[in-house]
Amino acid sequence: MQALKTQIMTSVLLNKQLEAIAGWKNVPDSQAVPRGNGRTPVPMMIRPPTHHPVKRLGGGLRKLTTFRIFKGGLQTERMIPNVPTLHPSSRDFRLLFSLLLAVVLAALSSQSLRAQSPADCPGVIINEVPAPSLFFGIPINPRYVSDPCILVLSNGDYLAAHALFGSGSGSSTSGITSIFRSTNQGVTWSKVNGGNDLNGILRGSLFEQGGAVYLLGANKDTAGNFPLISKSTDNGSTWSAPTSLAPLGALATPDNALTVNGRLWLASSTSAFYFATSSDPMLTNSWSRPGGFPAASSSWLPGTGFNTTDNFIGEGQISHSPAEGLVILPKVRLLSYTALARVNPVSGRVSFDPDRDFVPLPGGEKKFGVRFDPVSGKYYMLSNPILPADTGSSIARDLIRNTAAVFSSTDLRNWKLEKIFLYTANINYEGFQYFNFEFDGNDIVLASRTGFDVGGNRPPRGHDSNLLTFHRIPDFRNLTRDLYLKIEGGQVRRFERTQHTDAPLGVFARGTSFVGQPLTNPNAMGSDGTSVYLRESGGRILQFDLGGNFLGTVASAPVTLQSADLNIPAPLGGERSWNLSGSGVWTDPQSWQDWNVPGPASDVAVFGSAATGNATITLANAPLAWNFDSAGNFEGWTTTNIDSPAVSGGVLSGTVQSNNDPLIIRTNLNFSADGAPQVRVRMRVNVSGTVPVDLFWGNSSDDTFVGTRRVSVNYTGNGNFQDVVFTMTGVAGWAGERITRLRLDPTNGAFTGKVFEIDSISVPLPDDATALAGLRFTGPANYTLSGSGSLILSGATRLDATQGSHTVSLPVQLAANAIAGINSGATLTLSGALSGSQALTKEGAGTLILTGVNTRSGATTVAEGTLAINSAQLSGNVFLTTGAALQLNFAGTDDIGELWLGGGQKWRGTWGAPGSDATYQTSALSGTGTLSVTAGPDPGFAGWAMEQGLTGAPGFESGPTDDPDLDGTPNLLEWVLSGDPLAPNTARPVTFRMESGAPVFQFERTLQSKEQVTCRVEYTTDLKSNEPWIEIPVDGPSPAGVAVTTENLGDGTERIRVIFDPGQSGDRLFVRLAAGLEAGPTATAAGTQSAHSGSKGHP
Repeated sequence: MQALKTQIMTSVLLNKQLEAIAGWKNVPDSQAVPRGNGRTPVPMMIRPPTHHPVKRLGGGLRKLTTFRIFKGGLQTERMIPNVPTLHPSSRDFRLLFSLLLAVVLAALSSQSLRAQSPADCPGVIINEVPAPSLFFGIPINPRYVSDPCILVLSNGDYLAAHALFGSGSGSSTSGITSIFRSTNQGVTWSKVNGGNDLNGILRGSLFEQGGAVYLLGANKDTAGNFPLISKSTDNGSTWSAPTSLAPLGALATPDNALTVNGRLWLASSTSAFYFATSSDPMLTNSWSRPGGFPAASSSWLPGTGFNTTDNFIGEGQISHSPAEGLVILPKVRLLSYTALARVNPVSGRVSFDPDRDFVPLPGGEKKFGVRFDPVSGKYYMLSNPILPADTGSSIARDLIRNTAAVFSSTDLRNWKLEKIFLYTANINYEGFQYFNFEFDGNDIVLASRTGFDVGGNRPPRGHDSNLLTFHRIPDFRNLTRDLYLKIEGGQVRRFERTQHTDAPLGVFARGTSFVGQPLTNPNAMGSDGTSVYLRESGGRILQFDLGGNFLGTVASAPVTLQSADLNIPAPLGGERSWNLSGSGVWTDPQSWQDWNVPGPASDVAVFGSAATGNATITLANAPLAWNFDSAGNFEGWTTTNIDSPAVSGGVLSGTVQSNNDPLIIRTNLNFSADGAPQVRVRMRVNVSGTVPVDLFWGNSSDDTFVGTRRVSVNYTGNGNFQDVVFTMTGVAGWAGERITRLRLDPTNGAFTGKVFEIDSISVPLPDDATALAGLRFTGPANYTLSGSGSLILSGATRLDATQGSHTVSLPVQLAANAIAGINSGATLTLSGALSGSQALTKEGAGTLILTGVNTRSGATTVAEGTLAINSAQLSGNVFLTTGAALQLNFAGTDDIGELWLGGGQKWRGTWGAPGSDATYQTSALSGTGTLSVTAGPDPGFAGWAMEQGLTGAPGFESGPTDDPDLDGTPNLLEWVLSGDPLAPNTARPVTFRMESGAPVFQFERTLQSKEQVTCRVEYTTDLKSNEPWIEIPVDGPSPAGVAVTTENLGDGTERIRVIFDPGQSGDRLFVRLAAGLEAGPTATAAGTQSAHSGSKGHP
């Protein structure tokens, strides 16, 4: 309070202080406001329009939009409507000024009464820079904490540093940095350097190298700044005066230094800043800052309103992992994105593709901290996401900093919320921000630039930090979220406990109607660890999953219900729930509960009860491909030596100039060449014969086109479109690099006047698809997944639908065996292409429909319910359990492997529904299509019986010993002897005659029956006695005195001849044919014949 009184004691002092307020400036006399009576203009200062709330005399708040400060008094314009401008010497002005001053003083007094104690501040306060006094909402001589940085020394001590910003700090001309040490892991802190600040330096990054500690920063925070470095050889106790590293460009914000490839790296905005660890970092020529990040364009991030004025990209943080290499991640002001700027570890140059390398990031509109943990193989990020409760705030998005959270990622593109560790509801004047952190064993230790009401003057905004604070996040690799539910205001709300106040996460129950009724007056709740049960005052009990998706009603809960707050775990097994009441974009973190966008492969995307009507979810994966589908849009390609270049009719076309190689160039690329084995161009040239086509490229080591980086392929399409494929695997200058630009020469200068057309250019990459463990549809609203993206399902893959009718029109690749569980009454349609070599099992009584042009080659099992296919696509084995159905809703035949029905393998041939034109028909199949079974046994007896129309009905008996035509030849022998089981035989199926004095028994056997039927010839010389029949195996060794011969007749049959020795048969010989299934009854056909009186054969 005394500070404010001092500031306004005299008008002269007031003017001096106002000169220190950011945004105020002296106005030349030529622009000064003239006095009302035409006398000499009054010298004054002016501040541009602002939006600071001030008290109105009549009560309430008004926006004070313009201040004019006369040297000698204060004038405010448009503060109160219909009140004329007051002259500073007038009595009315003095009265109004006194009244307003009283209001301000009262407000400040009230503020001090509401102040919290320093003990209420989370973490440990390392240093405080008192918040400034306010004059009509304007900070007086403001000085704020900036540039927090922390370093864990090799001896176990901690160092922390901060600088100052604000018009009262002098940072626009010369920085000030304060450094502190803790010898007890952050419990207490003391200022080093004899209690003195380091003058002339700010934005400092602390790092330890070669037994010394360094502070690398900038001299000021305005244009024309340059880097400075200070050194300590006693673990930070004393520091050298900062040494200039000019003319190198200055650093923008503190970063955590990394040592990679014998160099120590930091980020300087969007550039890399590094020196060789073998050199002296105190020398300017030891450092390099190559640059490479492209100039921003208003065409970036289409649909977001990105512009180069408001959406500053900078304050990057550098990270490194073996998989991703060196990457700088800057903020994108006002938008929740970051930009993946890849750094070449040799040249230090940055590469960035604005079409592919912007990544949605919760809190990405503000500076965040990020580091890679080699123990877990994850990146960890500390940022300021905006809670749903704060999304409607009038505060600019980049100034909302009241929530602090830990996120993790394995690939820098997919980030998962691990824990909210700080939250304050005082969004207007408290904030935790600009986190700089280190790993210390199993903990994260961090320094925060913190705005907090600790008594005295309250920070004007959460952005305006008055504290440097230290925080510890224990056991960061095993974080669990401390979630609970609370019944309040007729709703069940979800909260997360933090190191400060509990963070409100919104209403728990997703959706507005549950079996036709809203959730009404909940009064008790309980959880079994996988579900949550809510009881209404009327007694109805509703079941939800842990993400708040409605599952149904139950008669009674399996757990005790309570009205008190209920602790619940986070959703299980990587479940990520759709967050919107309608349609949205898959990749937007706001579309998913707690910003958790599904992907990587362990995640399950859950589409539950949040949608209140039919919803379309759009997934666009931005593949590296250019299709030229939009007239006039060259999609970033530029042309040289080409006449009449155009994009029209779906192609990029042009005419070759005289004696010049035509070329098209695409810059601002950034992809790993090792993941790109091909570059594919679909094109044509209006000539016959061979046309050379050349591909050149630049990489992050050398972003130019040179002849040594070229691959040539010939176009031979003779005027027709042809896929020209450049194979790049192992090519020097491509392998192991990041590709930054491409150049395509569709012909050369020898083809002057010829026209070329390019239909598409593509670089297939492995990250073009979103990897998941599964999809789950549990809501009654119908969801549709569509867009230009695609899905890869791996791991314990499931596609589940419990209710509703849902469609996935995205291409889906099965990288693991998948189960589709579709409940009764539910339908899931996969209309995109289904690919992969893995098995698909259909479970549940509902229906799975496959309508895409599918190439999947794995097995298909229908265990329950119905699988419907609308095209020939089941190339693998097919299994149908009893009661399951397969609908073949297409014309024609689908070639498959094996077919199993009800646990039994079926034979090769064509199968279909009753009434189809299939050879074999079964009620397990329906529809007009047929299955051509190409693997498995020959049709066998059962297949032959079905083919012959033996249905088992009277007169159509189908057993092997049945004889429906009553001709004496049972069915099994009819099959063996190529007979007709429904028409009596008119010719003898076997013969027995004398040839050259020897009895010969002969028959013709179908080769198809040979696999299942054992045939033998039996003979005896006396039918009246009990003399046994002697067996002669047809397909085995013959006994003495008998010879068996076979002859393939080439028509699917073979002739069997059994020749008896004339000497052994005696006067009479009776012979018969016996046939038996490998498992089943035996059927016989016998022939009797006197050896001397001709032959006679009968069954």
